[in-house]
Amino acid sequence: MNRLLVAALFVGAVASLNAADTFGALSYEPPKGEARLSPHFLQYVETSGSSARLITVFRHLPSVGSASGDFQEEWKSRVKSMPAEIAPTGDPKTETTVLPGGWTRVQGGAENEAGNSTMALAVFSGHGVRASVRLAAYGDFGYRYQALEAFTALVDSI
Repeated sequence: MNRLLVAALFVGAVASLNAADTFGALSYEPPKGEARLSPHFLQYVETSGSSARLITVFRHLPSVGSASGDFQEEWKSRVKSMPAEIAPTGDPKTETTVLPGGWTRVQGGAENEAGNSTMALAVFSGHGVRASVRLAAYGDFGYRYQALEAFTALVDSI
């Protein structure tokens, strides 16, 4: 199952050439779902029976100095701080991509011990800031796989 999670995280969806939304330092093609706005994040929520998907775009913060350090800081504060019943138990498998315009993306994900939730995080570092997008998906495996596809499409549109 971990291979499927990693494959879903890193299989690129076709990105839109014209991003339709901007929040903080990120411009992206928004996923479907109800949008909830706060001063610190924009969250897209979609539910289906007992399954749910939350994709959260966080406002940018100062970089800690490196893309890997930014990812570690964001993973600790945005993912490991989630409630124990959905927080992942292992370390994320990550992939780093150098993007045009002076940005670097570090992306990774993991599942919880019970195998009923998937968390993924993409952190964009550059120009002295970091900005992140987090996926929290729980419920049946098929729904979580679709949630990973939506997350990947959003991240690839940035």
